[in-house]
Amino acid sequence: MNIKIKNVLFFLVIFALILGLSSVNATDDDSQDNLGDTLNDVDDVKIIENNIENSKMEKAEVKSDKAIKGDSKVNTNIEVENFTGKIGDNIQLKAIVKDENDDIVNSGKVLFKVNKETIKDNGQISYAQVLNSTAILNYTIPKSWNKTISLEAVYSGSSQYNSCRSNELILNGMKLDTTVSVKSYNLIYGENICLTAEVIDEKGNPVSGGKAIYKINGATLKSNDTAIEVRVRNGSAILNYTTPLSWTTNNITIQAVYSGNEIFEGSRSNLSIKTVKEAIINSNNLIKTTNDIVYLNVNVTDEDANIIESGKIRLYQNNKMIGENSLIDGKRELYLGKMSAGNHDFKLEFISSGYTKTTIPVSVTIKDETPIVNLLLDIPQATQSAGKLELRAYVTFNNTKYYKTNINSGYVLFKIDNREIKKVGIVNSKALYNYTMPNDKSNHIIDAYYVSGIYGNNSDTKIIQTTDNSGLNKENTAIKGNKNPLDSIIETVGGMPNISLMTNYVWADENAVYTLTREQYQEITVRDSYSMYLNNFMSRYVAFKTKSEPDVYHVLRREKWNVIEKALNLNLVLSNEGAYPEEITANLKGVEYTYSEVRDVQNTSYTCGPTSLSMCSQTLKTYFSEYRGAINAGSTYADGSSTSGLANAARMHNMSATFYYNTTFDNALNELSKGGCALIFHTWNHYVAILDISKDKSKVLVANPSGTYNEGSHGMPTNWLSVSYVKSCFNNYDTSGLILKLNYNLTGTVKNQVNNMYNNFGAKYIRSNTSERIPNT
Repeated sequence: MNIKIKNVLFFLVIFALILGLSSVNATDDDSQDNLGDTLNDVDDVKIIENNIENSKMEKAEVKSDKAIKGDSKVNTNIEVENFTGKIGDNIQLKAIVKDENDDIVNSGKVLFKVNKETIKDNGQISYAQVLNSTAILNYTIPKSWNKTISLEAVYSGSSQYNSCRSNELILNGMKLDTTVSVKSYNLIYGENICLTAEVIDEKGNPVSGGKAIYKINGATLKSNDTAIEVRVRNGSAILNYTTPLSWTTNNITIQAVYSGNEIFEGSRSNLSIKTVKEAIINSNNLIKTTNDIVYLNVNVTDEDANIIESGKIRLYQNNKMIGENSLIDGKRELYLGKMSAGNHDFKLEFISSGYTKTTIPVSVTIKDETPIVNLLLDIPQATQSAGKLELRAYVTFNNTKYYKTNINSGYVLFKIDNREIKKVGIVNSKALYNYTMPNDKSNHIIDAYYVSGIYGNNSDTKIIQTTDNSGLNKENTAIKGNKNPLDSIIETVGGMPNISLMTNYVWADENAVYTLTREQYQEITVRDSYSMYLNNFMSRYVAFKTKSEPDVYHVLRREKWNVIEKALNLNLVLSNEGAYPEEITANLKGVEYTYSEVRDVQNTSYTCGPTSLSMCSQTLKTYFSEYRGAINAGSTYADGSSTSGLANAARMHNMSATFYYNTTFDNALNELSKGGCALIFHTWNHYVAILDISKDKSKVLVANPSGTYNEGSHGMPTNWLSVSYVKSCFNNYDTSGLILKLNYNLTGTVKNQVNNMYNNFGAKYIRSNTSERIPNT
C-alpha cells in the first residue's frame, strides 16, 4: 500500500513539473523578457522526491541537458561563431540558430554568457534578436578578457521552437601586443641622462600601466641591488640616470623590458648607441612685453667650444615640435612673433650627424602692459528705508584699445559710512550685491574700492538718501546702468557700445566657436534688415545670444559677426531650396569679413535673374532662394526671366523695386551709395547683381551667378569692376535694371527698438571695401 501511494505521488509531481515547464516554453516571443531567469539555470532543473515510506524528506538534484520540449515545438541547435579581437575592440558576438532539420529560424532571441555570467548593459540583459538564423550582439571587449574565457549562447525559443544552449567556445586571453622603442642621450661619464622608453600598443596608441626596466650591456640597472622599475605613463617610461665611467667609450646596447599588465602584453626592444662628440646649445631666457616681436637667438658649439656650422635646430612647446630651422654659420634666430602675457616654456633640440642629439629648456616671460581701469559705482540718489538696494560697480579700461575686454580679475569692496559691507568678485566687469539699507531717513555714504593685482586699484563714492515711499520718484531712483538697449538710448564709448550699463551683455570672444539656434540668428538678421529699412545702414556692433548661453547677449564687431552670417548664407545657398537651418556654428578664430554674402551659382541655364535677385536678398537680409525667386518671377526655360517679373518677385519678399535704364544708371548708383540698397543689372541676355559701391563711386561689387569665379560669363567676373566698364556692358535692346530697397510695415514700438539698437551699438556700418569680394561657393 505504501508503495502504491509513493508511485502515485511521484507521477503527480512529475506531471505538474512538465506542465509548468511547458507553459514557459509555450509563451510567445514577446514574453521572453525574463529569459535570464527562466533559462539561467536551465541545466539545473530540480526534482524533489518525497520519500513517504522512510517518513522523511530527501532532496535529489537531477541535471537536465536541455529544456523540456513541448509536443508541438521543433527542437533547435545553436552555435557560437568563432572570432578574434583584442581588449577595447568593438566586435560582434554572433550565434547561428537552426532547427533540428537544419532549417532557418526567424524568431526568438539569444543571450550570451561569459564564464557562466550573462552579458548585461546597465544591469539589463543584452538580447540579440534571431533573424535568418543569426543573432548578433555588438560588444566591446572588456579588460576581464585578458585571460582564457568560455563563451556560450542561450536561445530563448518561441511559440514554434524549443530553447537550446550552445557548446562553450574557449577563447584565449586578448591582451594587446606592445612595441617598445628606446631613446638615449650620449652616455658620458658623470652625465645625468634621461632614458626614455616609448611604449605603444599594436594600434599605435600610447600605453599607460605596467612597469619597465632598463638593461645596459645586458645588466639590469639597479639601485641598492634592486632593479629600478619605471612606471609607464602616456606611452613613456622615463628614468633619470647618471652614467658610470666604464661606459664612456664602448658601443653600448640599451634594452628596455616592459612587464605588461592585465591589458597589455610585455615586450622588449634593443638599441645600439655609439658614443660621439657632445654638442652644446647656447641660448638665453628672455623677458619681453606683449608688444614685442620676439626672436630667440641660438648658437651651437662642440665640447671644445668650436662652432658647429650645420645641423637642425628644433623648437618644442608642450612636447610638440612647432618649428625646425637649419643653422647658418652655427647660428639661428628663431621667430616667435607677438606672444601673450605669461611664462612660455620651450625646448630646443639640436640634431646633426656626428654629434649628440642635445636638448635644453628655454623660458620666455612676457609681461603685459597694465592699462588703468575706471570704477563706476552705480546707485540711485534715494532708496527705500530698510529696503533692498542693489549695489552695482562697473570696472572698465579707460584706454579704448582694451575696452572690448571682459574684466574677471579682482574684487570690489563695498562700504557704507566707512563700515565694510562685502567683498564681491568681478564677473564680466561687474560687481553686484543686494544690501539691506538702514531703517532710517538719512544720508549715507557708499564707497566702492576696486582691488586687483593685475589692473591696479580704483575707487568711487556716492551719497544716497534713505526715505519712505513718499520721498521717492522716477528721477531720484534712476541709475545709469542695468538698461535694456532695446528700450533706452545708452551713450557709446568711443563709438563702441557701453555694455557695462546694459543688463546681461558681455563682450564676445573674437576667437571662439559659437553655435546659434534659428531663433537666435534670425533675431539679428531680421533686426538688421529693419535697420537698413529705417536707417539705410546697420550698426557697427552686433549683440547675439548663443545656444550654450541663451540668457546672455554677446557683443561682437560687425566684421566678426559676418563670419557667422557668412556660414549661414553658405548653408542657405547650398541647400538650394533656401531652408533656414535649425542652428548654425562658426569658428571666429583668425577670420573676419566686411561682407557676409556668398556667390550663388545658378542651377539652370535660364535662372540668372532669380539667382541675382537671391544674392541681393542676402545683402538686404531678407533671403529667399533662386528656386523661390524663379517661381515668383515666372521664369521659364523658353523665355528666361524678365525685369518686370523680377520686380514682381522682389515685391513679394519685403522689397521695393524701381526700374532704371542705361540713361538713368547714375541715379541707381547714387541710391546704392546711400545704403540699404542692391541693384539688378541687365547685360547681353544675362542678369547679374550689384551689391556695393566704393566710397568714391568709381567701382561696384558685382556678383555673377554664371561662369567661372575669376572670369564670369558675359565678361563680368564676381569682383569689383569699374563703373565705366559696367556701363559698357549694357545691351542695346533692353537696358532695364532694378533698384532694390526694403519695404516693411513696422509698428512704432518695433521702430523705436530697432533705432535704439542701431544707435547703442555704433551707427552706420559702411562696407565699401574694394580689397574684398564675396567668396565662391
